[in-house]
Formats: sequence, structure tokens, C-alpha cells
Amino acid sequence: MKQQFLLEDEDVASIKQGAVMVVPVAPGTRELLIGYLAARPDRAKAVPGARRSFSDADKAAILARIRGGEKPYRVAKDVDIGTSTISRWMSENGLKTKRSGKHRIFSPAFKAKVVARLKKGEKVGALAKELGIVRSVLDGWWRRAK
Repeated sequence: MKQQFLLEDEDVASIKQGAVMVVPVAPGTRELLIGYLAARPDRAKAVPGARRSFSDADKAAILARIRGGEKPYRVAKDVDIGTSTISRWMSENGLKTKRSGKHRIFSPAFKAKVVARLKKGEKVGALAKELGIVRSVLDGWWRRAK
């Protein structure tokens, strides 16, 4: 797994005291840098917005934690990656995400029937509850029908 860090350390050669340097971590030096950072966590922080790549083994380890029952958002926070990245990996690997299976497609005829009921005076909230559809979806159909 490639990762970039900001190092703030006067002990590192070629860095002036208090200077900041972005260091791309090569696979051969990863353990050395991780050991350094573990010993001096106050001296390094991840570069915000730095693009990282994850090996298949890293992805598999992260997905294994989720399969083991950990919440995706907690794993994302622990590994310091976005929840959308984990969600994408979950979808690509056949794991259900929070929104899996909730996307429903309604025919134009069904939408027309619902809008007709709204025009007759039925309340949006009650109709949404009866049909099991989110109220904002019915609001959108209603607005577009006007």
C-alpha cells in the first residue's frame, strides 16, 4: 500500500529544522518509515487529499474486517480512507452496502396514478407511507407533474 506522509523532523538529513517534506513511500522503505512513524507519531500526519493505491491484499484485509462484523465507517476511519471507497469495494466484491437493493424503478404509469391520487387531495406523507416510498420521491413526481 503506497501512502504519503508529511514529516516534520529536524533529525532527518537534508531537512532544515521545522521544514516540511512530502515523502512518497516506496515498497522497500515502507516498514522503515512505518517504524519511524510508530516511534514518533507526533512528527507525522497523512497528507490530506493524497491519492493512495491499495494492493489486492490490503483490500481483502479491509473487506475481511467488514465481513467479520465491523462497521464500514469504523474501518474507513481506522484505515484513514473514505467511506465511499470502501462502499465501492464492497459493491465490487458482492457485499451488501447500506443502500444495496433499495433503488427501485417505477413505471411512468405507476407515477401517473400516484400523481392523480395527489391531485385528488390525498396527503403526500400518508401516500408515501402507504406505498413505502420516500416522501421526497413523491414530492419530485408531484413537482414535475405541475
